[in-house]
Amino acid sequence: MPDVVPEQSVIKTPEAVTPKPAEPKPADKPLGAPEQAIIQKIKQDSNPDDALRDIAEAKPTNTAQTPDMPKRPGILERASQLLNHNVLQSVPIHNEDLGYDSVAGTYGFTLVKAADGELVFTSSGIWNKVDRVGDRLIRKTDEHVIKRPTEMLKRHPRRFFQQVTTEAKRARGETEEIVENADRLGLSEYYGIHPQGVELKKPELLTKGINLWDIYTVNNPALSEIDRLSALSTAAGYIRQVHDTHGAIGEVLTNDIIFQKKEGTMVSEPVLNLPDIVYSSQKYSSEQLKNATEPRAVDLMDFLMSVGASEVRKTGDWEKVKQAMNAIISGYGESKVIPAVASLARRGRLTLDGRITGQHNTVRLSMDKQEENIALQMRQLVIAECGNKL
Repeated sequence: MPDVVPEQSVIKTPEAVTPKPAEPKPADKPLGAPEQAIIQKIKQDSNPDDALRDIAEAKPTNTAQTPDMPKRPGILERASQLLNHNVLQSVPIHNEDLGYDSVAGTYGFTLVKAADGELVFTSSGIWNKVDRVGDRLIRKTDEHVIKRPTEMLKRHPRRFFQQVTTEAKRARGETEEIVENADRLGLSEYYGIHPQGVELKKPELLTKGINLWDIYTVNNPALSEIDRLSALSTAAGYIRQVHDTHGAIGEVLTNDIIFQKKEGTMVSEPVLNLPDIVYSSQKYSSEQLKNATEPRAVDLMDFLMSVGASEVRKTGDWEKVKQAMNAIISGYGESKVIPAVASLARRGRLTLDGRITGQHNTVRLSMDKQEENIALQMRQLVIAECGNKL
């Protein structure tokens, strides 16, 4: 709309005109106490990434505390103390046939036995809630939604806090979202809705199945004899089948594959563990999840990186890491998804920069447990092996 110009044709005698003072611009709404505390921490701390870590881990910052005051429990600690008696204890997963306890867990959910005897993944408990909230926040840096969060927080704090309220491309879902994701992926015979959470319809999936993560981490003769390369090829073929039939999964790590059968050194009939990472409906339509290359490439890149880190930890042999990656690539088969993985890696995805922006990825891909930073070597290997399929 054009500016309104005062009409002057009616003025007959010139006279001094005092300009009307401009209306003061409404003051910005002040940032809340938590935001102010974080900004203050940024200014004082020699390592500003710590403030972002506090956000991601939902740690309250109390700048009013003085050394002379007794330390008060944080809000999460007080809530945890209040709710602790209502938190259900996780049911241990024991493989009945092979006689070992699984170490594969599900973050943000606890496996419990409900009153009706069913096994249920429940989101009850303060720490499960913290995990899901933190997951949604820090995943924003995983896919370059916020490329330089520390700089943005220091220079444009208001823009930063506006940005972190937007949806991440994918994040740990709530119960209904996970059940919908399971249905979309053709897993309705394994997972369903329950008053307490997500029901595991086939308990034998955990009590008799073999998690790929356990093959890498549990010291058990029956697991040690399994041909890992064959297992990885079988798992990759299953991922390809899910991609072709149902679309992108959300996240595929080493602990997301469970084999239902074992014969000698071979495992077979893989199925997905609880599909708890859900793509945002604001970012992807059902059609895009079914047909788009990028989200499927992200699934496969996650799997390559996670398995590679597991292989490094188990063997310390980079030649075996290369063999493991090639087993996955071969098992997945010819597809435009393979070169797309190399393209993503060349562009810096996933974020693995050694700072807070890459901390979540290094943790979920199990790269944080290595004696050395393996992220760079792993990315270069992914680019080399997947790039060969161009």
